[in-house]
Amino acid sequence: MEIDDLPPQRTAEVSCPHMFARVELYAQTKLEEGHQAAASVLGIVMRLAMKQMYGVAGAAALGYELLGPVNQDQYAGGGGDGAGESCTRAAAIVRIPKESFGKFMAACAVMSSYDGAPCTLSVTRASPHLACLAGAGADSSLAAECLQRLVASSVQ
Repeated sequence: MEIDDLPPQRTAEVSCPHMFARVELYAQTKLEEGHQAAASVLGIVMRLAMKQMYGVAGAAALGYELLGPVNQDQYAGGGGDGAGESCTRAAAIVRIPKESFGKFMAACAVMSSYDGAPCTLSVTRASPHLACLAGAGADSSLAAECLQRLVASSVQ
């Protein structure tokens, strides 16, 4: 999928004194390549999402940080085909301007949800900045819940 094929995204309306949001994303895979595969897919998703929003130069200026391997653990899905299977996760943290938060998450959602994606992408932790952006005070679990609503409304 080319970056130009992605649909235009709406930017979330935010009112927050913070200039940037810090979003922690995980890619999870059950492929044999493990962390390498998850990190590779996560890196592609992040680069394309940022390129869509800021162009090549802007994405390079902001950047993101891929973290080290996350412990391999049992898949924690609520039932379904993957329940109880071993999986590996990779993580990344991205620092984005607050006004681009909704657009960034929508771009990530689009890039990580196409058919045949080898990894699933999720947000597992959010900074107070993100909670503020999502209108949920400082509670990161509430922020994650608001985040899901933002992503859903942004990709419609």
